[in-house]
Amino acid sequence: MRCLRLTNPVSAPACRIGLGLLFAGGLLLTGTAQAQQQLTFAPAGQSTTADIDAAGARVVFQSTANLDDGVGNADGSSEIFAVDADGANLVQLTQSALASTQPAIAGDGSRVAFVSSADLTGGNADGGPEIFLVDASDGGNPVQVTDTAPGSGIAQPDLSADASRIAFTATANLTGENGDASRELFAVDADGENLVQLTTGPAGTAVGFARLQSDGSQVVFSSAANFAGSNGNGNSEIFLVDADGSESSVQLTDTVAGASIRPDIADNGRIAFESTAALDDNPQGTSAVFVMDADGDNLQALTGPDEGSAGFVRIAGDGSRVVFQATAGVSGDNPDGGPEVFIIDADGGDPDRLTSGGLASEQPAITGDAGQVAFQSAANLAGNNAEGNVEIFIIDPADADDDDDGGNGGGDDSFVCDSLGSGCSFCDDDDQTAAIDRDVDPLFALLCGIAVWRIRARGRPAGEKPHD
Repeated sequence: MRCLRLTNPVSAPACRIGLGLLFAGGLLLTGTAQAQQQLTFAPAGQSTTADIDAAGARVVFQSTANLDDGVGNADGSSEIFAVDADGANLVQLTQSALASTQPAIAGDGSRVAFVSSADLTGGNADGGPEIFLVDASDGGNPVQVTDTAPGSGIAQPDLSADASRIAFTATANLTGENGDASRELFAVDADGENLVQLTTGPAGTAVGFARLQSDGSQVVFSSAANFAGSNGNGNSEIFLVDADGSESSVQLTDTVAGASIRPDIADNGRIAFESTAALDDNPQGTSAVFVMDADGDNLQALTGPDEGSAGFVRIAGDGSRVVFQATAGVSGDNPDGGPEVFIIDADGGDPDRLTSGGLASEQPAITGDAGQVAFQSAANLAGNNAEGNVEIFIIDPADADDDDDGGNGGGDDSFVCDSLGSGCSFCDDDDQTAAIDRDVDPLFALLCGIAVWRIRARGRPAGEKPHD
């Protein structure tokens, strides 16, 4: 990308003059402005663990904030909420003094699975953690999927695209095969039928981070158990198993130290995960992002030692792109070292930093076509979070800057205003930079005005809530 950058600051009045010239001259701007949209607004409480449907229409999350028009969650309990990707139709899906957590939305956006100790349907009087399903639109049609005693350890539900099948982990003896109370992997139909235990390990086994392929056929997970007979050293590895229990688990990574965790699986079977093990060309000890095929072949590191700690990986349903959080980033462009959200092609190309807020931006989720990324952040990314509360945001990765600086602008031939009144840039795709003094080329005042107009057009005025 070629950038023509002012050597002297452009004043805010100059930008306004440029803006006026824009309208007077009828000029057209072809570049775009990066726009993170804030979906939740609260002075206290935290909104976290966002998930987004395949089409990018509906976002679900858990929150201790009083979000639902000031009347829904006044007691500050952890509840499940859903909101459209444009900030409209915010709905509190659960309401109880007991916690509801870990939401996962079906790919088709129809239903939400989550864990709750509340008696949401009249079948959980003992207050044990159970899996529930509700409509993502309004919280209707609640179903209690599991029915266990307190201490079942049910956690981490994930839904198939059509909401017909759920994978989860538990320490309970749900099928009569888990008498030693190890943490095992289970799958069940949305109506509670066809419950199967997918893993069987010795006492102390811990299965975690289970993710169900969208068609419900396979589950990828991590564990230190020796399920396939090739993990005698007890290292944390990535496994794959059929969701109907018809086949035994297959071990996909094989290392002697470090830990491979948090896998995710695309529709085509491509798997992304994070690991501190010595895999590919990444030295042991660095938490890095990797991809591989469903048989463990074509392993590739997407980040390396100079990217800092990278993890919380998700891969788009079509297998095209991978999102993650990192403390340095795929181009070493995160000088404050705080967690930011990044995206990269699944073959390692086209890396971009999606956030640059100085405060933690974490736990991204991505749509089926990589068109939207939802995440949580305490940063003031859209001008509405000056108090630094943890809120839910969404961004279109296409709005990210092509030169990986995470700043405003993006796309080829983009106009960039570094900040209001601080400077302007014009960029094309030649990967070169030249400086132009404002006094020599006053056109840049016009370009800065155009950039300001685009930024404001894409964003919302401070304090405006999209769901008001």
